[in-house]
Amino acid sequence: MSDEELIRRALDGDIDAQNEIVARFRRLIWARITKGILRTHRSHWEDANQEAWLRVWHKLPKWKGGTLAAFVQSTVVNRLIDYRRRIKESQPLPNESLVDKATENSIHPMEQQEQAIRDEQCLACFQKTLESLPDEDRRIMEMKKNGIPDSQIQQELGLKHRTFYYRLRKIRDKLFECLDED
Repeated sequence: MSDEELIRRALDGDIDAQNEIVARFRRLIWARITKGILRTHRSHWEDANQEAWLRVWHKLPKWKGGTLAAFVQSTVVNRLIDYRRRIKESQPLPNESLVDKATENSIHPMEQQEQAIRDEQCLACFQKTLESLPDEDRRIMEMKKNGIPDSQIQQELGLKHRTFYYRLRKIRDKLFECLDED
């Protein structure tokens, strides 16, 4: 069934067509949430998934052609970026985090020791991953660590905008793979 026919039937209330859209794109949307934009915010995955699907259904009548996959993907990515911004804006102020630090001491010493071991293992894995990167990628990370703006890094390394962000995403993916292995 063509994208046009599927959308027309879904908008007309055909449950089978709606289920077909969900079946085609649920893995793509879930991957965008869990491996992409919100990978470090696990507590928000279900809410983000629901918001992404709501946005797809809301925008579906405005589809103007092209592939349905591209439409769904761009709609979802834009919604998830908005969602992530909202999360950052709602993060606690530094004074509130001090209260959290004070309650940290109530954790059992054995749990603290286990957490310290996990932190050391994570740091070692990150270091090993960084060392395995090509020289130019390590240089990108070093410059980012030193607070050099992305535009300056791109200029100094002679990288195009898209190439720079592609490489940065690949570097971050490798670092997050390290976390997933633990």
